[in-house]
Amino acid sequence: MKSSLLESKTSDLEKIIVELNRGREFTCRLREILKKHVDHVDDEDAYTLVGKIMSSFCATLSILSSNEDSSSSSCKISSLKDRRGRYKRRRTLETSIKETSTLVYDGHAWRKYGQKKILNDKYPRNYFRCTHKFDQGCQANKQVQRIQENPPLFRITYYGHHTCKTCPKVSQMICDSPNDHEDSNSVLLNFNSTNNNYNNHHHFLGMMVETVDLSFEF
Repeated sequence: MKSSLLESKTSDLEKIIVELNRGREFTCRLREILKKHVDHVDDEDAYTLVGKIMSSFCATLSILSSNEDSSSSSCKISSLKDRRGRYKRRRTLETSIKETSTLVYDGHAWRKYGQKKILNDKYPRNYFRCTHKFDQGCQANKQVQRIQENPPLFRITYYGHHTCKTCPKVSQMICDSPNDHEDSNSVLLNFNSTNNNYNNHHHFLGMMVETVDLSFEF
C-alpha cells in the first residue's frame, strides 16, 4: 500500500516537472518574440504561446490540487461527520413559513443575533433567537428577510416552538442591532406606566410596528 502510494506521488512529481519545463520553454519563446517587437510579427504566434503557457501551468495546478484533495480527504470526511449532527438537529426542528406585507408583534420577545447577505438575493437575512434562550433554555429561532420591495413583502421562517414558561409582557420588547455586544445599539422599550395614554392598546401597537421596522436592516 505504501509502495503504491509512493510510486503515485513520484509519477505526479515527474508530471509536474514536465509541465513546468514546458511552461518555461514557451515563456522563453514568447520573450524572444516580444524582444523583436517588429511590425511583421504575427500576433497569432504570441497569443498561441500565451495559451500554451496558461495550459501548462493549469495542468500543473490541477495535479497539485488532486494531490491535496486526496491527502485531505480523510479530514473532509471527518469534518462532514462533525457537522452532520448539527444539520440533522436543524432539520428535525418544527418549521413554519409566513409571508406578510408588514412586520408586526407576534407575541414573543426576540433578540437579533446576526445578519447575512444571501447569494442572488437583493436583501439580507436577519436571524433572531428567543430572549429566554439562556435563562429558560428556549430554543425557538426565526429568520426574517425582505423578498419584495414594492409592494413590501417579508418572509418569516420559524424554527422550533417556544418552551419558555412565561411569555413576555405585551408592553415590553427588545430590539437589537446585528451586533449584540454593542449595548449602545440595544433598546429596551417599556411602556409600563400609569399614564392613560400608554394604556391605549392600539396606540402601543402602532408604536411597536414602527419600532420593529426601524430595528431591521433590509
